[in-house]
Amino acid sequence: MIRYRLTPADLAQVRFAFSPLWEAVASLKVLYKDHPHDVHEPFLREARRAITHLDLTPIEPLVTAPHVLPDFLLPSPIAPAARFADELERVRATPPAVVEAELAVLFPQGRPSVLRSLPGEALLERLCDLLDAYWHAALAAHWPRLHALLENDVLYRARTLALHGPQALFADLHPAVRLSGDTLELDKDCDAFVDAGGRGVLLLPVAFAYPGTVVTTEQPLQPTVAYGPRGIAGLWRVETVAVDGVLRAFVGPGRAAVLQSLPGPRSTGELAGTLGVTASAVSQHLGHLRRLGLVEPQRLGRRVYYRRSVRGEELLQLLGTDA
Repeated sequence: MIRYRLTPADLAQVRFAFSPLWEAVASLKVLYKDHPHDVHEPFLREARRAITHLDLTPIEPLVTAPHVLPDFLLPSPIAPAARFADELERVRATPPAVVEAELAVLFPQGRPSVLRSLPGEALLERLCDLLDAYWHAALAAHWPRLHALLENDVLYRARTLALHGPQALFADLHPAVRLSGDTLELDKDCDAFVDAGGRGVLLLPVAFAYPGTVVTTEQPLQPTVAYGPRGIAGLWRVETVAVDGVLRAFVGPGRAAVLQSLPGPRSTGELAGTLGVTASAVSQHLGHLRRLGLVEPQRLGRRVYYRRSVRGEELLQLLGTDA
């Protein structure tokens, strides 16, 4: 079991983020599992075809070691939503001594032969190049879908924390996670006790962490819990509702496209980029859909995100069944 001792200051510094790099590394771990969860199978079938030209053997031993992933491949996100290229640059900047030390811990009996031929600095550069190639071959095209799912989860968790407090937040996070007094407990196959020491806690929805969790326990890293986000079961499901037909007749083609482009919260600018139209056109469509009660706004800082309302979801489900 992993135990984090949290002070009131730590609970006051709970923050949320999501990371394309964490998704990439976690997806590789799933890719090499003997029996991955069925929810990931549609992605894995496509990814295996997409990466046939890549030799990922130097990465394989790093993501298949039991119970642990190397911390230098998973830096804590600085911004709530980082770019993959920026995160990869942070990995490239890891001091070689840190890489060597973590590899020594990861492989106490000696490194696998595929990792012995390169010193820390050259090995790190090779790993980053492979991660970059893997990202563009297998994951980059799916990032908008993943981004929407993760953003939706963060908005839900932040709202839960604001309205109901940390006890409710952690009770709903994952079956293996619980807050008991001043201790955050996680059911894992390894044991560790970590004093958060005022560093706070980072909560990180990671689609490819599902159905388990990924945690960081080493000092001086911020205590981090990566968990599967809400709605993961529908992540790779193909949308069956057509934009034409009854939905077009009901709200018009532009508004129908906007309504169907909201699997999770999105801003006006994001919708405009997805649909290839102007932000002002999207604003007009959203205003009409809001008056019909099909979408609802949610403010986060200075930005406003729109999501389908219960009525909007019910309409799409009805048309998806009867069309």
